[in-house]
Order: sequence, then structure tokens, then C-alpha cells
Amino acid sequence: MGLLLLLCLCFMTFVAFELSNKDIISPWFITCLSFFASTFFLILVAPNWGIKIQSNTVWVILCAVAFFGVGEVLAQTLWNRGGYKSVRYFGSEKSYIPIGLIKYGLALAFETAILLLYIYKSVVLVKSQFVTSGLSEMMTYLRFLLIHTDASLGLLGIMCYYLGFSFSLVAAFILINNLLVIRKWEKKDLLLVAMILEGVVFLFFSASRYVFIIYLVAVAIIYINRLRATGSTRKIVNSKGMKYAAVLGVLGLSLFFVLGLFVGKNTSNAFDAVAAYVASPIAALNEFMKGNVQGSQEWGGETLLGIRNLLNRFGFDVQTQSRMLDFIEFGNGYTTNVYTSLRRYLNDFGVVGMCIVQMMFGFVFSLLYMVSFNKKKSVFIILYAYLNYKLVLQFFDEEFLSTFFSIDEILSIICLVAVYYAFCYPIVFRRFKQVRQ
Repeated sequence: MGLLLLLCLCFMTFVAFELSNKDIISPWFITCLSFFASTFFLILVAPNWGIKIQSNTVWVILCAVAFFGVGEVLAQTLWNRGGYKSVRYFGSEKSYIPIGLIKYGLALAFETAILLLYIYKSVVLVKSQFVTSGLSEMMTYLRFLLIHTDASLGLLGIMCYYLGFSFSLVAAFILINNLLVIRKWEKKDLLLVAMILEGVVFLFFSASRYVFIIYLVAVAIIYINRLRATGSTRKIVNSKGMKYAAVLGVLGLSLFFVLGLFVGKNTSNAFDAVAAYVASPIAALNEFMKGNVQGSQEWGGETLLGIRNLLNRFGFDVQTQSRMLDFIEFGNGYTTNVYTSLRRYLNDFGVVGMCIVQMMFGFVFSLLYMVSFNKKKSVFIILYAYLNYKLVLQFFDEEFLSTFFSIDEILSIICLVAVYYAFCYPIVFRRFKQVRQ
């Protein structure tokens, strides 16, 4: 059944590719690749794990992916009937972002300041609870405190992280965009590189491997989007984009393994470390569906966590629960507490509700995808790139409704938009030839 699932997902990936006009960053295509990659790894490790995929698991995953596609097709149809083209690209003469050296310098100085403050807050938090003897031990404790306890860096520390992430991602957007336009380095580009590297340090001190995936996915989406916007043909875009995405994928897996060594989460075998995360969610979903799924006692109890927590902050008495799900054992004694995005939908809304949510998911992200190519709304390029992790990580866990309207999501988007406009507005739309005179 695992091989059948893989073949069906391969066919759906081809259909998504064709219906999206061969665009490799369309939401449905990325969704298909997400589940395809997880299934591929699961087939490789299934004999060792003792996993046998059952038919209802296959049908649930295929229905979820198919209804996501229905949402995308519906969005494209309404978009086209509204008088818009599905994807509207624009030429390189309006793509260059002219920013002065002084602004770059001030931005780098500000990012450096908040980075030092963020590291200081992290060190103080760990030392308030533990005695550490090295960086690796400190990172292990930091990860434990931030993920498994109620410990927090406070609002100031949280804002430092989101601002640092935003500066780094916007710097990557400007650097990629301008290099694709003028095809040569400028001296001030080194300041952008420094901002990007400082962003990597922010990610490291978040003590989470998860955020590296978010950042690298966003950079890959920005590169492919800008490559097409600067006049490259679809064939060149797909060829270069896939190569670039593959390089970032290898880099991401390497960082995933290396950071795991710092926080005590890895074995000595890199393949086992990666497979444990990529393949286990479908295996866990398969085991979850073997039992009699009782469903959530609260409507949306496992899914609408962000909205529920936000309502509580405004004084409403709404029942909430931890985002962490119970661990489940599958195969030859393996355990995990992630079940793909579909477990939460099935538990809270049933199969029909899961299909409706997936269709809504596809509809919303397809609209955001198409808006991101509008030259007058360049900020949506960064927003779509940042939020794309919700598509890529569907094989792992739910990130659409569970974070919708959450405090973290609101703060991250506000910081991205604020940093983007501080850098780029209103000069983002000047003509390239006017700037170079």
C-alpha cells in the first residue's frame, strides 16, 4: 500500500504541475511534494520499522491532497474571472531596490544590538535554572525550557527574535533580487550578507531546528519568484529553481543534523536522524487510524489553538490545551507525537471536515500565491515565502489553523511587514535605469 500511495502522489504531483502552468512554487505542487517526500522515506525504512500502511491511511492522504487541489483550482478560476491573470510577472527594470549604504549600516547595527540582547536573555534564562559547562549543554537546556516548560524570554526577547528573523529574510530578498537584476556584486551587498549571517545566529539560539526549515524554504521561494520576475523563461526558472532548492535542502538537512548534536537530539547516523522526522508522521497517522478515533471533546480542540489562546488573552473563558500531542508507538517500538497535519483535522472535524479544511487551505494560499506576483504588492512575496513552511510541513504537523490568529503569527507578520517597508518603501518601484544614471 505504501508503493500505491507513492505512485498516486507522483501522479497528483504531475497534475498539480500541469494545472499550475508548470510553476514549481504553486501551493498544490508543494503540498504534493511534501507528502511524496515523507512517503518515499517511509518506504525506505518500513521493513526495518515493521510498518505496513493500511488502505484507509492511503485514501485519507490522497483525499486531503486532492481537495487541496480543488481549493487551488477554485481560487484560480475566481481570480481569472475577476479579470486577473493567474500569475502576472514584471520585468527587471522595475525590480531593482536602490538602498543607500547608510541605511544598510544602520540596519546592521540595529540587528547586531538586538542579537546581543537576545543572546543575553537566553543565557540569563538558562543560568536561572541550570548550571552549564559549555555551549552544547546550554543549548540543550535552552531547548528544554522553551519547548517543554512555561519558561519564556519575555516580550522583549520574543520581539528581538522576530525582528532579527525579519531583518535577515528581508536582506535575503533584497540581495537575491538585486543580484538577479544587475548580475554583479556591489560593495554594500556585504552588509546584506552580514545581516543574513546574523539571522542564522538568531535561528541557532532559538534552539529549534524547525526555524531553519522555515527560513531556508522562504529563501528558496524568494529566489524562484525573483528569477521569474526578472524575465527568465519557465524552463530556466524550473531548472535553476530545482537546483537551488536541492542545494538548500542538503544545507537544511545538514543544519538539522548538526544542531541536533548541540541539543542532544541526534544519533550518529544522519539518515536515521532525518528519517525519524520525515517518515514517522505518516507511520504515526497510520497507527492512529487503526484504533477507534473518538474525536475531540471540544470542537477544534487540537486544531484551533491559536484562536483559543487569543480569546483567552482577551478575557474569554475558552478551554485550551497543549499543542503537544500524546506519544504513540508504532512498528518495532518506535514512538513519536507528530502525525502529519491530517491527524488534527480528523480528530476535530472528521473526514468530511478534513476535506473542507484542506480545500480552504488550498484556496487561501493560492490567492496569496497569485497576489505575490503583483508588482504593486511586493511585500506579499516575502509573506508568501515566509508562510510557505505551512505547506512544506504538512507531512509533519498542522500549521494552518493551529497558528491562525495566534500571537506569534501576528507578531511575526507585523515585524516582517514593518521591516520590509522600513527598507523598501517607497523606492521599491523606481525604474532601474533611473537609479543607475
